[in-house]
Amino acid sequence: MAQIKPFCGYRYNLAAPHDLGNVVSPPYDMLSAAAVDELYNRDSRNVARIIQNKAQPADKANVDRHLRAAGFFKEWIKSGILARDAEPALYGYLQRFSVRENGREVAKARHAVIALLKLVDFSAGVVLPHEYTLSAPKQDRLDHMQALHANTELIFGVVADKGDLFTEIKQCCAGPVVGSFTDEQQVTHELFTVTDQALIARCMRAAADRTVLIADGHHRYETALRYSQQHPGEANASIMAALVSMNDPGLVILPFHRLMRKSPAKASLDIMASLRLFFNCAECGKADLTILQTTLAGSAPETLVFLDKKSTTLFTLSLNAQGRAFLEQNRGEHSLRWMELGMSLVNTIFVQGVLGLTPDPTILHDMIEYSKDTTEAFRRSMQSDEWYGTFFLRPATMADIEAIVKGGERMPQKSTNFFPKFYSGLVFNVLENA
Repeated sequence: MAQIKPFCGYRYNLAAPHDLGNVVSPPYDMLSAAAVDELYNRDSRNVARIIQNKAQPADKANVDRHLRAAGFFKEWIKSGILARDAEPALYGYLQRFSVRENGREVAKARHAVIALLKLVDFSAGVVLPHEYTLSAPKQDRLDHMQALHANTELIFGVVADKGDLFTEIKQCCAGPVVGSFTDEQQVTHELFTVTDQALIARCMRAAADRTVLIADGHHRYETALRYSQQHPGEANASIMAALVSMNDPGLVILPFHRLMRKSPAKASLDIMASLRLFFNCAECGKADLTILQTTLAGSAPETLVFLDKKSTTLFTLSLNAQGRAFLEQNRGEHSLRWMELGMSLVNTIFVQGVLGLTPDPTILHDMIEYSKDTTEAFRRSMQSDEWYGTFFLRPATMADIEAIVKGGERMPQKSTNFFPKFYSGLVFNVLENA
């Protein structure tokens, strides 16, 4: 099944492990223009110059910035800013952070092993996607790969596990720290090198009969697969991936809350009266952040929490018989499990059932603002009358994601926020054509 192996990674030649913070970056698709500027100014060697090189006035095409990134990359290797490890290694990647659970902050640690993962088509059922991809980002990343001939960022893969793989991955996150930093969200990152042949062999065996679900990096995976087909050869047949066990207690998924923008044609619609056609609605009290957090922590997992902007009141929503019948009538080819996800309920019941709109990507883009932060979503909802209200969702579970993906479906848009993100710049994998 999944095939992983060690590799001779290129890493920053640091004066001290904690200097890693000067040169790393969040993933390329998480970077705003302001963030890129800040990273450029932080250090002339920052990986932002490689993964999201800034466009210049003289550029004739988008590929020009990738060619400029390739120039930096080659020069950094030549000058010793990036140095190749002498022997094949796996790399342990430990993140320590806290999340809010049941109304309090809880300390977590997530363990990953960075390895080369054999590229296989999704149809093989070994590497599984959980969301759809877009053509424009894939072309951008292909142009980037064609210019640099390297894996410059990590794929985030979650591996089915009975517990043995987690044990081995934890062993990879021990020993001397070769790089460390704390990011703006107070997540501590630590990097380790693993050259112990016995431990490497145990990790490879533990992963060999498992499937890998892509948590983040779908565009990069599909791009690498296409690149390997264009450039056949063993050195191009794998992709650099950070793998996490499904049994890791630090595997955290956060939700995207949904702020629902008013439809001009139905701006005065009595939302609560409409929602009662599909849901049992229980009032929780006037809109208050503490009440909201308590409600999210304490109510049944299958309920939604809705802040009605008109009455500034919080409600819990659970499907009634009519709501279940509406879901069944509009299932199409989707499973019932997919239809009962919180984000699917918003799309099907609210957008389609209440507003009478087709929940296609264009409509959803126009109707919904997504927020990863409960406090921010609450504040924005209360500050403006442009919203009907806000649906506060609980996170999708790993069990739901795995069952839906193995059933041949992909999750709805903005379903999963795996936290924290894996940073770029810890290690690079140079391909055959470099």
